[in-house]
Amino acid sequence: MNENHNASDSASKKPTVLSINADKGGVGKSRLSILLSKCLAAAGYKVCVFDFDSSTHSSTNFLLKTDEDSYNKARKTHNTALAIFDEANNLYDYALPTDFENLFLIPFSRNLSSQRTVEYSRLEKIVNHTTGFDFLIIDCAPAYDNFKINAIRAADFNITPCLQDNDSFDSANDLLGHLISEIEDKIPTWFITINGYNKRWEESYGGKQKEYIDRYEQTFAGHITPRSCWLPWTQDVNEINDRKKLLSNKNFPNAVNNPALYDAVCNLAECFIDEETLNRPEVF
Repeated sequence: MNENHNASDSASKKPTVLSINADKGGVGKSRLSILLSKCLAAAGYKVCVFDFDSSTHSSTNFLLKTDEDSYNKARKTHNTALAIFDEANNLYDYALPTDFENLFLIPFSRNLSSQRTVEYSRLEKIVNHTTGFDFLIIDCAPAYDNFKINAIRAADFNITPCLQDNDSFDSANDLLGHLISEIEDKIPTWFITINGYNKRWEESYGGKQKEYIDRYEQTFAGHITPRSCWLPWTQDVNEINDRKKLLSNKNFPNAVNNPALYDAVCNLAECFIDEETLNRPEVF
């Protein structure tokens, strides 16, 4: 690790909270959560993924496969429903290990439905006395409800992935409206990041990509992540998610070799660390 980072810090301070949220499904929210958490964990940070999404993509991706029966039993006592119910808990006590070093998971529970009336600040209170992690990454459902509000309020940074289409743009605009009317103090740390960016058309004077990027940058000025952080248009994201492959910027066993995707994920991770640069892992 960069010598500015002290691995023991996670034992004594609350984690940096990243909420990956969008009101529209299918924009790559869970996939971004998975890639970002794996990158940070491989770089030496202790990371916990908190799965608020009923699609359970993050939980399915990270659950240990070695002893499924034991793991299913553990999920009955370690899950998001129990974690948010216990206001006095340290989230570390509800986290399960994964196959990835430094990466933990609090899996989704369908019993969350019984917690839908939970107060808006419950998760924020819990996070304030949680130790043991450098980062908590919240994978939110594509809905605006009590859980989304809890995640937004608890987060140090809220990241909304968007595609280049009307539905993504409109849902981002709608989410900004909610922030303005209900959670205004979180607007300065809310950012849109683009998934499916084609660098070949970066200097284009026209076309769909330029049209949408212009709309995003004009409408959400000051709330767009740098272009170097935008995930490129590539099927390798599906390969990583669906076939459980790793990501590298070189040839590596059981890994997708995609330097552009690798750089984009590392660049995004670098936005949230205290060090000047990320100690980039060979593969994650």
